[in-house]
Amino acid sequence: MDKKIGLASETIPKEHLDRLSEWIKTYPRLTQGEKVVEFESLFAKYIEVNDSTFINSGSSANLLMATTNLLFKGLRNKKVGIPALSWSTTVSPFILLGYEPHLLDADPINLGINIDSLYKLIKEEDIATLILVHVLGHDSSIEKVLDICQEFDIRLLEDTCQSLGSTISGKCLGSFGLASTFSFYFYH
Repeated sequence: MDKKIGLASETIPKEHLDRLSEWIKTYPRLTQGEKVVEFESLFAKYIEVNDSTFINSGSSANLLMATTNLLFKGLRNKKVGIPALSWSTTVSPFILLGYEPHLLDADPINLGINIDSLYKLIKEEDIATLILVHVLGHDSSIEKVLDICQEFDIRLLEDTCQSLGSTISGKCLGSFGLASTFSFYFYH
């Protein structure tokens, strides 16, 4: 086996490219058209949430989520718990907007946050917001985290960019928190 496997390869079948080519000739608008509105509605229905907003990337979605979190009433402070196992695109929007990020240890089983680390952070820092990153389809102990967030009045946000379609107890990840982000990047 001496075939090299490249970092990236062609991922869109020719028949899809042909169909896209034909469609774009009839509707040369690539953003915010009626198809986007239809998609947003269908996606919200699929994950069983009230609304969905389509934007260019999961990274931009995280920035939008961090921004809108500031707009909701009752944010007692700008302290946010963020999993140590996450990406710059998860933490940087919060830093950019003046939040005080606190990293949480990872759970070795589900790659989410360590629950003991979360309790310790709540005691020491009184975080007002928690963002979960559902890594590789894992649920990040979401059911335990929900109870903790309710008990300590913590806003829960979900970065579900790597877990589109994953469920726990029949409910889609990304439908538990106040807001969530997703990505349709093909490697996810």
